[in-house]
Amino acid sequence: MEKAEDIRHTLGNKQIYDLRKETIERIFGTAKEQHGFRYTQYIGRARMEMKAGLTFACMNLKKLARILDKREERISTIHNIERLLKEKTFFKKSGAGEVV
Repeated sequence: MEKAEDIRHTLGNKQIYDLRKETIERIFGTAKEQHGFRYTQYIGRARMEMKAGLTFACMNLKKLARILDKREERISTIHNIERLLKEKTFFKKSGAGEVV
């Protein structure tokens, strides 16, 4: 255990460990605040494991929905740019046929 602590405090690993607060521990904070994980609501380990599994599966589905929504926004933006480039609506033609 002491070796693990020593490794964690080295320069490169310290930066990685600091990111843990922003990613992993945030998930457990969300579970505690929004999904009732501050206190157990069921008696027995099997029931709590079932609740935890379903809760974290739902949290992963919500995260997936947000990721896909952002990806869809990016794709639609790219398609709009491609459509504008194909239509060339942002160029004006002068009377002599040259582009201004």
